[in-house]
Amino acid sequence: SSHSGAHWNRSLALLLAGSYREGWPGYEWRFCQPEFPAARSMPVPLWQGESLQEKRILIHAEQGIGDTLQFIRLIRPLLEQAERVIIECSSRLMALLSTFDDRLELVEKESPLPDVHYHLPLMSLAARLNLSFEEISEAGGYLKVFPTWTDECNEKVSLPEGSGKRLGIQWQGDPTFSEDKNRSVPLSHWELLWDVENVTWVSIQQSHGLEQLSESHPVLNAGVHLDKGPHGFVETAALLKQLDLLITTDTALVHLAGALNVPTWLILGEHPDWRWGLEGEQSRWYSSLRLFRQKERGDWGDVFGRIREELLAMS
Repeated sequence: SSHSGAHWNRSLALLLAGSYREGWPGYEWRFCQPEFPAARSMPVPLWQGESLQEKRILIHAEQGIGDTLQFIRLIRPLLEQAERVIIECSSRLMALLSTFDDRLELVEKESPLPDVHYHLPLMSLAARLNLSFEEISEAGGYLKVFPTWTDECNEKVSLPEGSGKRLGIQWQGDPTFSEDKNRSVPLSHWELLWDVENVTWVSIQQSHGLEQLSESHPVLNAGVHLDKGPHGFVETAALLKQLDLLITTDTALVHLAGALNVPTWLILGEHPDWRWGLEGEQSRWYSSLRLFRQKERGDWGDVFGRIREELLAMS
């Protein structure tokens, strides 16, 4: 439809304003947008909300890793009634998602289609469940960390012992993302924080943005050593659980931290992604988050000034 862009933008505006029930139907127009993959065609019908008693349903994680970690919680009501709920996801996410619920079955992308009655893209679950803004509630902590992941993490990264605080940082998202310039914050803006005392700064950055880290930064370069095996995020998850606080820009990491219930300060540009809303310091999606919003586009100095004050008040 020539109006697909208008439908899509209206949906994002409604979601950003917290009008979730009104916004979800229009969110289905994502499949017509150039930056999204096309809708999957499958030999079984899309689930429209029918009873799942004695039925099997395949949910496919169709978007980014952060989206998957955020929306996996919405599978819970399906697990209560369906015979089987199977999620198809990236192989690198399978270990992490296996901690969500023992009843959830996981299959890798590109594997043969299991025998199911219905299928649904993961990000369509909120529309099918007709969830209002007020009904989004999951206190966090719905993903877990296995002790073996902690052992593997600690073999690769040795966090200093002692009385100081361990603060994780991530400043850069994927630079190929169209909105990246509005969400990533160059490391030069973080300089205000380095003189806060009794802090070990721990970089969770794994690839993009590492070129900004130099010997002069008082930062432990931890992320670069983690998750090199077949499973993504498992050692990073174990590291996050050992931090006192994570300070991050809007990347998949914030969803991982929120799902693990790790205290997190999220830095947001003046026009944030729909899921963070337009105002307030709290997030409906994750109770362990605190939002630090940019007041004027491009002005990160004010944001980091506030963060520095809060850190000094904590110490």
